[in-house]
Amino acid sequence: MPVTTSDWLRLIESISSVPSDREAVVRRLQAGGVEGDRADWLVSVARRQRIGRAFERAGMFIVVVGLMWMMVYWFLALTGSPDAPGLIAMMPPFVVTFAGTVALAIGAVLNTVLDMDLFAFPRVPPELPPPPRNVRSGRRQKHIVILLAGQVCLLVSVISMTTLPHVRNAVWLRQHGVETTGRVVERYTHKGSKGQVSYYLRYTFPNGDGVASVDRARYDATKVGDTTPVTYLPSRPEISEPVPKQDLTLERLVLSRQLLLGVGVVIAILSLVPLVIRNAVRRQQQIAERGTAVVGRVTEVRAKRVNYAFPTPSGEVSGFVFLNKRKLRTRAMEGSPLAILYETDDPRRNVALGALDDFELG
Repeated sequence: MPVTTSDWLRLIESISSVPSDREAVVRRLQAGGVEGDRADWLVSVARRQRIGRAFERAGMFIVVVGLMWMMVYWFLALTGSPDAPGLIAMMPPFVVTFAGTVALAIGAVLNTVLDMDLFAFPRVPPELPPPPRNVRSGRRQKHIVILLAGQVCLLVSVISMTTLPHVRNAVWLRQHGVETTGRVVERYTHKGSKGQVSYYLRYTFPNGDGVASVDRARYDATKVGDTTPVTYLPSRPEISEPVPKQDLTLERLVLSRQLLLGVGVVIAILSLVPLVIRNAVRRQQQIAERGTAVVGRVTEVRAKRVNYAFPTPSGEVSGFVFLNKRKLRTRAMEGSPLAILYETDDPRRNVALGALDDFELG
């Protein structure tokens, strides 16, 4: 028998793959014991989530297209193809990936941002199974992970857009570059918004000129007027590096601090964020599986949290629901009853049954 919001949403999907007859679905829910307003709200949520899943499917397809496009460009750059793109040519796959990420974000919002039905259970529902319960996690985690994956793909796209032209130039210079002697005509620094200082040398050579980012040691050791070896591309003299050709390595030109930072951010997101989400969900799932059900009451209503108290054999215990930016489906008032689940060995570990809207208990 359905209990939580997630239970009822799954039931709605099973009885109506395309809920065109809204009233029929509402009546079906009411026949199952759902009050009129809540039944109408559940059908609205189910319809919105169906739209959200459509956005997610479209977004995943678009992101994959953008990444495949990027992979083709990387192949061209790494093989030294004359068709390897520059920065401007990298914009279309980036825009495609960005559009896919936006679609994923819309889908995630439609699927995960819903009003909390905190007061759906003013008493312990008779259909709630006794502990230990067979609790299944809902879909919110999946939608959050999908959104996270889309954002990581967008970050990879940004890193590719800024790095791939340098890779292309490095490969071209290694394959077709010509070494000559140039002269440093200017040295300057640039301070970023976070105080990071970058060092630059401007140089000229018989076929053109260029600007290169260098490390602090070379910047301090170089004076205006010093000569420097320059490797340039005869067919495109604007592509050059102030180093001997034998020192031109892909790693030297590509593994910049910005790229390493970007890779570090991607690794951190992929490893830490899902772990945090999984741990938070697991704590709630453990309470839902073995928690004892009682009726508590609201003791205080704040802007972002609702405090409550409930009785236990050892005395009254307090708890709270953190709303963050979520809205309540019905207004919270002091003294309002609500069902609570708590662990008997540690009643401080508790959760309002109405807040378990991403778990299936029925």
